[in-house]
Amino acid sequence: MAPEDTSRKEKCAEKGPIAPTGTIKPLWEGGEKDDGPQNDETMKLLSLKESSEALELTEDMILETLGPIENTSCGFGPNCQRFASAESYLVLFGLAAVAQGMYFSYSTAIITTMEKRFSLPSKISGIISMGNDIVQVLLAIHAAFIAGQGHRPRWIASGLLLSFLGCMITVIPHVIYGAGDFDVFTRQEGTHATRVEDKTIGLCSGNSTGDCEVSAEEGTSNSFTTEQLFVICLQFSSQILSGFANLMFFTVGYTYLDESVPKEKVPLYFAIAGCLRIFGPICGFATGGFVLRVWIDPFKTPVIGPSHPHWVGAWWMGKCS
Repeated sequence: MAPEDTSRKEKCAEKGPIAPTGTIKPLWEGGEKDDGPQNDETMKLLSLKESSEALELTEDMILETLGPIENTSCGFGPNCQRFASAESYLVLFGLAAVAQGMYFSYSTAIITTMEKRFSLPSKISGIISMGNDIVQVLLAIHAAFIAGQGHRPRWIASGLLLSFLGCMITVIPHVIYGAGDFDVFTRQEGTHATRVEDKTIGLCSGNSTGDCEVSAEEGTSNSFTTEQLFVICLQFSSQILSGFANLMFFTVGYTYLDESVPKEKVPLYFAIAGCLRIFGPICGFATGGFVLRVWIDPFKTPVIGPSHPHWVGAWWMGKCS
């Protein structure tokens, strides 16, 4: 053995054993147990648990902020789920827009005929037409808030059902009273046509001034008959029900369509719905012009034509269609 190796061993013996770079305390002196790779797995599990708790907290916050998840089931059975799409809703929404537009335009077209049939003053007809606007002014905010918290398609459907009910109750006066005094202008079975000049209802003849004075006094009277009051109440109720349907259509229908389609397609869907709604007034006035050329009682033959001042068209027919 070389003298250099012997000197190195002696120096190492004097220094003592080589200690590791990191000082590790024993467990009884407050040291930590080194689990090696298991410590990393534990940290991963703890991080996953914390992230899941954060996720649950986020879901709770979303539920508290946006409310419960809306039920998007379509129809009454599983076979109808194929129609649970934005395209199907757009079609139904467009048809509802056409129906709403038809109702109000048709009501405007027949208002003068109803005034003639039931001898209603024009100011009463104007008050009746205000029922739609009164409902929307009084219930717009409340109804929109309540409907927005629930199942919005069902609210729209309930509004359309109320509109249908409003159309039906306007037909009740015709079912009860029929053509009224204007029935004298029809040809009865087995009889011949009579002279129309001898039958005047609410109009003054050219040679008589006494009839004009009586008609003027009756026109300025503020009292209404039972028939007139019944018609006014039903017509006003119909406008209220249709106003609620119109309210649901504009406040809930458009917002639901906005949320059901991607943002980049919203203008296109709104444009299609608006174009379909334009057909409503067109169809309403066209229907009114057609039915008013039919006698109020289509099962009887009138002795006068549509151009006669005593002609009363079938104003009720369009409400049933």
